[in-house]
Parts: sequence; C-alpha cells; structure tokens
Amino acid sequence: MKQWKLGLVVVLGISGLFSGRAIAAEEIILRYGILERTVAVSDLSQLAETGEATSQLQSYFDTAEVPAEEVQNMLNSDVTVDGVNINRILDNPLGDVLLDEVSKSIYPESGSAGRQAMRAALVLSAVDDDRITVIEVLENYPTSRVVLDTERLAETYEDFQEVGGVVVTVEDTLDDVLNVIRILETLSN
Repeated sequence: MKQWKLGLVVVLGISGLFSGRAIAAEEIILRYGILERTVAVSDLSQLAETGEATSQLQSYFDTAEVPAEEVQNMLNSDVTVDGVNINRILDNPLGDVLLDEVSKSIYPESGSAGRQAMRAALVLSAVDDDRITVIEVLENYPTSRVVLDTERLAETYEDFQEVGGVVVTVEDTLDDVLNVIRILETLSN
C-alpha cells in the first residue's frame, strides 16, 4: 500500500514538473465579496499552525470582520478519508459533483482544470495521514497561484463534511461486500 501511495505522489509530482508548474501553491488569492488580496501560502500555514496572523492577514481579517481564530479553525478542520481510496472515490460521477462543488471555493487562477487540480490536491492531502484539511489542500494545490473564495468556503466545507460521512459509509459498505466475496470464495474452494 505504501508503495502505491509513493507512486501516486511521484506521478503527480512529475506531471507538475513537466507542466512547468510548481507542485504546490505558493500564493493564495483571497477573495471576500469584491475584496481581493494575495497572500503567501506560508502565511496561512503559519496561521493554521500557530494561530498568529501576519500583519497582512490581520489587515484582511479586520476588513472582512472575520476573527483570525475562526479562519485558523477552518484551515485546520479535517475530514477523515482513506488516503488509498480517495482517488477511486473521486473518480466517478458523484466524485465529479463533489470536486465541482469544492472547486467553487478553491480553484486555479486561470479558472480552468479546477476539477483535476482539486482531485490532485485532495489525494495528496489524504495520502499521508488519511485526513484532509483546508490548509493541506492549499499547500498541495498543483498550481503556483490559487483562488480561495472565503465567502463560499464555509458552505463548501459543510457540504464536504456531509459527503465525508457518506464516503466513510461507502468505504465500510465496500469493505463488507469484499469480505462477503472472500468468504464465499473460501467456501467454494
């Protein structure tokens, strides 16, 4: 299993190199209504880790009247999902709907290939620790600049939490079905 995870990361990394893009986002374009500011991913990572906002981030939060603690909590909120199965789960029509929904809040600056970029960011985020946080998705986003629509993010996160519960249920059901098949194969031998 670990080799598969490593292989996936290598493939995604190589595809990022050939496309001439960094494998991870360096800047986030924060949008809140008509306001727009660009911040370094490292500033958001610092906020997520320490709770301390840079002066630039604090200025943005003050303008938007959003407490830094609320943003820190949102960045660190997680959804548990199997890192090995996430790509398989996302690679179907229901997964496409989920990716499209999440891509309304976090998307490439160009506006194109949002679904594919989001799939890559989610898979890379889940593969190491079987959980996904907003900060991990931003850190793993496969374009150098990514747009984060802060107004839509809370809605999207709530939707993702609900879908995350469905994904866990689907995974459990698939595991149960596979176990029944294995038992039936054993009995038939």
